[in-house]
Amino acid sequence: MQGQAAATFDLVPRIVRAEEWEWIEGIVESVDGSELVILTKAGDPVDVALGQSAYWQAQGVVLEPGEQVRVQGFREEPQVLTAASLTILSAGQTIVLRDPD
Repeated sequence: MQGQAAATFDLVPRIVRAEEWEWIEGIVESVDGSELVILTKAGDPVDVALGQSAYWQAQGVVLEPGEQVRVQGFREEPQVLTAASLTILSAGQTIVLRDPD
């Protein structure tokens, strides 16, 4: 494989420190597969990575633009919040997407 760089992957799970967790609340602006955009009360759009849509859809979660939600997560990239849990406030429905440990 001369002239080609070998791909490397970090297979060690990242440990998220307590101070890295954050909560956001707002209105779902758009849903695209496993990602959504939430418009916060301050009017700021936040990109949220939910993980595999088949998982949360199998749990009965239906996300539509206009839903008011609260998300707990952390940032692996500055512009994207990786969701650990999601609550649809109008339905009182919460789903855990990632183990906080």
